[in-house]
Amino acid sequence: MTKYKKRIRLKSFDYKGLYGYFITLWSYNKMQVFLNRQAVEMCLSMIKEYSEKYKFWVWAYCFMPDHLHLLVEGNNEYSDFKKFISHGKRIGLRESRLIRLES
Repeated sequence: MTKYKKRIRLKSFDYKGLYGYFITLWSYNKMQVFLNRQAVEMCLSMIKEYSEKYKFWVWAYCFMPDHLHLLVEGNNEYSDFKKFISHGKRIGLRESRLIRLES
């Protein structure tokens, strides 16, 4: 398995409020889970749930075979990107496991 360098976050920034973010979420082990329509639909449902819960607008998304691009923006001062992304990181893993079980 390839090791990826962890991105360093800004220590003095709390990632809350009316800010926009470009996100790339990779599937577990870069499995091509998003070739499966059910996986994409399930993922969109989770993105909708998390964006409502953590107060984000989803302006754009693009599913690739093994990853997903999102353009999101906090829609109020309490929008919490750290919480939003912590749930978002589970999407690829969850979808990978579902596809593996169905195959």
